[in-house]
Amino acid sequence: MLVPVLLMGGLSGCKPGAPAAATEPQADRPIQAHVSGTFTVALEGASIGMADGKSVHKAKDVAGRTLALSIHPPEGDVRTIATAPLSSDLAWRLPLRDVDSDALGPVTQSMVTFPDSCDVKRQSFSDPEARVAAGTFVAALPHADGQTGVPGHEQQENAPEPEGGYRATAPDGYERLGMFGTASRETGPEGQVRLVMVGHQLRFADRDVEIALQVTCQDKTRAYAIDQSITLKAGWNLVENRSVVEVASGKQALPKMTNTLRAVPLSTPVRLNLVH
Repeated sequence: MLVPVLLMGGLSGCKPGAPAAATEPQADRPIQAHVSGTFTVALEGASIGMADGKSVHKAKDVAGRTLALSIHPPEGDVRTIATAPLSSDLAWRLPLRDVDSDALGPVTQSMVTFPDSCDVKRQSFSDPEARVAAGTFVAALPHADGQTGVPGHEQQENAPEPEGGYRATAPDGYERLGMFGTASRETGPEGQVRLVMVGHQLRFADRDVEIALQVTCQDKTRAYAIDQSITLKAGWNLVENRSVVEVASGKQALPKMTNTLRAVPLSTPVRLNLVH
């Protein structure tokens, strides 16, 4: 599935990442806001087929360990910019501070290109000079042999480089977390199946900027549409990522996926998960 970089949330991985360039947030900077939520060791709704729901981690192994927010600058190693402990009930609350300008990338590079078969109806930025960064949630968890549980994403802890190859997106000793906190399955009167997955992502912007992207694509196996109209304010922003997959039962119609992104208040609870 082709998805703009801005849409991508993390999936867990068991392989060590790169050493963090800065392992602690800069405490001398004032806290701009907090983001909080819960953590689960198995993805809720995994039985709908997104994953088998089996995890090598247990809740008792996770409580008290460190949750962190990391970013990967355009050049250099992963940076850990905020940390907090996971409580006994796996709740967490992370402080958010400003991000160094050298860790930000051009907002115009926050998208990927699409094949010629796709119809890019709109792709615009209110300020092309804006610079942004995507926050990745990671946790210091006991590593064990295993896979992500999601076929095709076993190496998702590594992000593709533009010129080929991969670079780690989690600091050494940390696992990248999934951010699709809820999932549901609905069956229509004619047997059609509708899967709904909702998650959240953190984005930092150095100024106010509006991002709009509308794309429709279709190949031999599926049709999908991407619709994001996001207004990022200067500082940290929380973005809701909603994916809906519809499959018609017993018909020739292709499965259809719609992915929608919208900004939501930072006070919105974020549910993180780990499946591998």
